[in-house]
Amino acid sequence: MSTWTRANGTIMTPSILIFDFFGVICSEIAPFWLSERFPPVEATRIKRELVGLADTGVISEDVLFDRLADLTGSTSTLVYDQWRKYIAINKDVLNILEAASSEYRIALLSNAPSRFVRRILSDHSLEKYFETIVVSSEEQVAKPDPVIYRRILERLSAKAEDAVMIDDNASNIAGAEQVGMRALLFSTAEKLERDLKGVQKSRVSRARE
Repeated sequence: MSTWTRANGTIMTPSILIFDFFGVICSEIAPFWLSERFPPVEATRIKRELVGLADTGVISEDVLFDRLADLTGSTSTLVYDQWRKYIAINKDVLNILEAASSEYRIALLSNAPSRFVRRILSDHSLEKYFETIVVSSEEQVAKPDPVIYRRILERLSAKAEDAVMIDDNASNIAGAEQVGMRALLFSTAEKLERDLKGVQKSRVSRARE
C-alpha cells in the first residue's frame, strides 16, 4: 500500500484510487467535437456554459444534444452519433486499474451527462471495475466543486486522506487537494504507472529507515 507524508509529518496510507473517466479511462469527447466545429474561444465557452449545464444536471442530455444540433445546423441524433464515434477505452489504464485493485478499493468520479456515460460503462462492461460510481449530473454538482469529492468519500465511508484522485484536469486535481485528498495529474498510462510505482517505492524506502 502506498503512503504519503503530510506537512506535519503524519503518515497517510491511501486505500482508495478514484479515477476520472473522460480523459483517463475513456477518450475525451466534448472538447474534441467542439474544437473541430468552433474557434477555440467559442468552443471553450460552449463547453463551459452548455456542456457544463448538462454535467450538473441543469439541462438534460436530450436538451444538450438539441442545442448542439441547433448551433451546428444538424440534428440531435447526428450529434449524438458523432459523439459516440469518439469513444475509445484506454486499455492500458484499465490494465493498471485492474492490477491496482489487489491493493486498493477502486471508484469512479465523472463529470458527465448520466445516460451518456452510463451507456458507455455498460457497453464496455466497465461497471465491474468500480466499487462506487459517482456521476456529476446525478448529483447536480461537478468537479472541481469540493461538494462532489466529499460526496464520493461519504459513499465510500472514507476520509479524504484515504483516497487518491486521478484526473487529467488540473482544476479537478486542485479541487481534490482542497478537500485533503492526494491527487495525481494524468497524462499517459505510462506516467500513471510510474507515479503509482514511485509512491510505492517511497513507502518501502521509509519502512527501511
